[in-house]
Amino acid sequence: FREERRGKGLRSGGRPRLRPATDGRTDGRPAHRLLPSHWSWEGISWTTLQAEMRVAVIGAGVIGLSSAQCIINRFQPTVKPLTVIVYADTFTPDTTSDGAAGFWQPYVLDEGKPEEVKWNKETFDYLLSYMSSSDANEMGLFLQSGYNIFKEPVPDPSWKDAVLGFRHLTTKELKQFPGFSYGWFNTTLMLEGKSYLPWMMAKLKECGVKFVEKKISSFQELGQDFDVIVNCTGIRAQELQPDPELKPARGQIVKVTVFTKYSVLVRY
Repeated sequence: FREERRGKGLRSGGRPRLRPATDGRTDGRPAHRLLPSHWSWEGISWTTLQAEMRVAVIGAGVIGLSSAQCIINRFQPTVKPLTVIVYADTFTPDTTSDGAAGFWQPYVLDEGKPEEVKWNKETFDYLLSYMSSSDANEMGLFLQSGYNIFKEPVPDPSWKDAVLGFRHLTTKELKQFPGFSYGWFNTTLMLEGKSYLPWMMAKLKECGVKFVEKKISSFQELGQDFDVIVNCTGIRAQELQPDPELKPARGQIVKVTVFTKYSVLVRY
């Protein structure tokens, strides 16, 4: 099936339109399709897919493993056989995602795009559903409350309806933060990458997903063996498929000993 972008494409809210395509193949099977890792499967009905589907996921960070899990959850009950293979040059515990603290809050790039607001809430609700499960501890998942404080009023974040207990700080609370005059409090989630990735890999292996340690430098390396290729290589995605909108965002985790009553304090 071919993905066709219209207007400004997926990043601006466009939705993929799928149609059968063989690109000259004589065996009747669709040629492989390159699907971005942020693409939603909601628009596909399984009845439009062939009985057999082979999927390659490039990248074994949190996006790659989560994409593989979404594909398994959505299609394994109805598409048989479904083959999913994850290719990566590094796996947990050596990925970038293993170093992520996993604090759920889009506090750096919150542009309020409708599709991103939707994706953010879906992610939060999905993870929240595991909080009462026996898997939560092994996943590295737990609730975390805290403050966001500012020196002047700012618009409410686009994710305020996704988190728990979002509210603005009172005058009395703001007196605890000299130099800051505005802020909010809420409860969100923490999902530690160093725990989540091993848990996810174990679940995927139980579902029959295969893992291959190999650096993919070109889509052509995978030949015509796959119907779908999902590019989840992070900043390296530009090397496989030019994307001028993809930019690196640096993160830094510092471990300190703090004697304070605040769980999380984000200052702007």
